[in-house]
Amino acid sequence: MNDEHEEARLTHPTYQEITKGAHEMISRRGDGRTDAEREGPKIGTAVPAPRNRTGTESNGVLEQPRLVFFYRRTSGLCRRVEGYLAQVLQQRRNHSTFKLIRVDVDAGRELSDFFGIDELPTLVVVQGKQALARIEAPRDRASIERALSPWLR
Repeated sequence: MNDEHEEARLTHPTYQEITKGAHEMISRRGDGRTDAEREGPKIGTAVPAPRNRTGTESNGVLEQPRLVFFYRRTSGLCRRVEGYLAQVLQQRRNHSTFKLIRVDVDAGRELSDFFGIDELPTLVVVQGKQALARIEAPRDRASIERALSPWLR
């Protein structure tokens, strides 16, 4: 039964999309930037707004930013923050602004290690192959709204 669960997790389309992006990001590490530059801004750091609110152009194709939500199923705080996030996205009909990707750290350990997830829950905005914003253990709706404001309507 455990092997079946592991295989189902590894073949899940969301897991494959995230790990593909992570492997592409790892392969670009020889770009001369420091780890801090590569990691992107921490919470409280101003993030420049994208060129337009729906994404950036990459090879002529509009790319939607991804909001990666790292959580643990058994955590009450993670469930509460998920509710705050839903409120923020629902407030001004921002559901289509991000492609929301949920990663259970117990199932996606490789991905959470790659992003250096130390505290749960953590939200990471990824656009193209760059992490643009990171919100670690937000305590209220307002902190999520402030951090995501460059992308919200």
